[in-house]
Amino acid sequence: MNLSTSNPMTDSERIIKSSRENAIENVGVFSVKGACTKGGFMIALCFFSACLTYANQLGGAATSVAMICALVAYFAGIFVPSIAKICAPVYAICEGALLGGLSSYVDSRFGAGLSIYALLGTVSIGGIVFVGYISGIFKVNQKLVNIAITLGLALMITYLANMLLPLFGGHAFTSIADTSLLGFGINLVALAVGAVYLLIDFDNVFKLENNADSRYEWVWGMGFLASIVWVYIELLKLAVKIQVLLNGDD
Repeated sequence: MNLSTSNPMTDSERIIKSSRENAIENVGVFSVKGACTKGGFMIALCFFSACLTYANQLGGAATSVAMICALVAYFAGIFVPSIAKICAPVYAICEGALLGGLSSYVDSRFGAGLSIYALLGTVSIGGIVFVGYISGIFKVNQKLVNIAITLGLALMITYLANMLLPLFGGHAFTSIADTSLLGFGINLVALAVGAVYLLIDFDNVFKLENNADSRYEWVWGMGFLASIVWVYIELLKLAVKIQVLLNGDD
């Protein structure tokens, strides 16, 4: 297994190799400015979609469809970078619909304003990670990347098992409102991994400059948005746990 990055969408080594193998003329060169512009555009699309979904209180089936569409667009961007510029906006809109539905459910079920706390927390963590990376306080090395990959895979397996167990007669061992040590522990580890993913994303965007073609700016943007969404969801779950712990699950 290639442990070169924690996020396959922004894996600099994979992108550079793929760009060289599928090089075409007159598409431009990857730049930090271009990637960040596209990433910012995707974040804006995601935010607009989330607000629209939240305002209309869309959930249930709509949220499930958005999640499926987001996954399809995400993996299509990985395996077919030439269509990433199409997949990226679709992914951003679907992720926004997913987050809007989830946020609406959380605010109505556990307490109004929790999604705002999660949003502010996401912006804060993103800012801290970026400033820490630019200033040299936070550094990316292979050991950190390997740990992030291992923990990320473990978390994915844990969440998948938690969803599938009830389907086979078992019981989920944690939930969004689980205030046990296990629930908090999984949540905090996942949040830390998400923050590390952001750090690796910042590192990779500089590694990719002038080393890939401009099509991969969309690919990086998708991976960056995926990391932000990860952090937001974990903060939202943490906000729910704290709310339940302080006020009970009414």
